[in-house]
Amino acid sequence: MARYCIVAPPQILTGLQDAGAIGRNHLLLAHDIVRKDRQHIYNMLFDPSSQLHPYHTQVILDNGVVETAIPVDLPTMVAAAETVMPTCIVLPDKYYDTDGTIESCTQALEPWSREFEGIPLMYLPQGKTENDFFRCATHEPLMSDPRIGWWGVPRNLTAHHHTRERATRLLHALNPRRKIHLFGFSDNLYDDIICSQLPMVESIDSAVPVRQTTKFPGPDFVKPRGDWWEKGRLNDLSLYNIHMARTIFGA
Repeated sequence: MARYCIVAPPQILTGLQDAGAIGRNHLLLAHDIVRKDRQHIYNMLFDPSSQLHPYHTQVILDNGVVETAIPVDLPTMVAAAETVMPTCIVLPDKYYDTDGTIESCTQALEPWSREFEGIPLMYLPQGKTENDFFRCATHEPLMSDPRIGWWGVPRNLTAHHHTRERATRLLHALNPRRKIHLFGFSDNLYDDIICSQLPMVESIDSAVPVRQTTKFPGPDFVKPRGDWWEKGRLNDLSLYNIHMARTIFGA
């Protein structure tokens, strides 16, 4: 079974910590971690030297391309990593952009490997067509370099490929030594649940269960985040939905 990695702002993570429900698996956003008004909270929750630090199995440090349109730079990732001590770091992919992802991740591989020595990197191939995705996935050294310990499967694939299953199986076949993470819930929760149960999948992340205003799981359309990241608060429904997500996807 895979693991559900929670995605939530620091005020909700703090509430989960107080409720004894913060869990062991997280995806954190680098650009949010380095904010001066938030960095100390992330440090308290995720730095192993903190007395409040729980045992974390997986802490994925994301480059924030979905939220900010461009991935953050290396100095920002370094500052964020020093704050939260991640177990995996996402290379700078370009959303929907095959050639941009190849160029960005290839250029980043050497300097990021030096900065984050000993921490596995994650590579997310991008492509609107299967041929583009295949070309992105098979580009060397990104397909075979042992410093990349994870494949990431982007949520946007379902909009163009209808499912992430074929892409997930392809990545596993290309380099089965790598772990596989499904990035975010797509617009097809049915497919997300099925793909998360594939034996090669390690984890999936999403903020949806935390902010959904109805019980999870369900077919209800979940609106864009809006100001939820700044103003959202933990409540009983959030706790129930997080519990359900961990039950379905794994804790």
